[in-house]
Amino acid sequence: MKANIATLKNNLSRYLKSVRAGEEVVVMDRDTPVARIVPYRQAPSSKRTGATQAQAGASAGLDAMVTRGAITHRGDPAAMSSWLATHPPAQPAPGSPALSEVLLRMRDEERW
Repeated sequence: MKANIATLKNNLSRYLKSVRAGEEVVVMDRDTPVARIVPYRQAPSSKRTGATQAQAGASAGLDAMVTRGAITHRGDPAAMSSWLATHPPAQPAPGSPALSEVLLRMRDEERW
């Protein structure tokens, strides 16, 4: 569901009721999306049985991101933690530029 800022401001209770029911509201400034209002999800319990140290650490990191609202969690947190524990982040090739440098270079090339 989309709402421009003025409409959201005038009908906040109605939109929050929709969010409580599980919907997502995209806040628009004219035709540009500027924010999302999503249902608050309680972080899963930190009690873990049989999890390895890496899985517990990865799961704690995911839990913290869900709590901050940086990500939403759809699916089994244990399965995601297990996948993260077995798939380490990719390492750049030695001597390659930092990702931020590559992105800045690409941005400069696209300007006109």
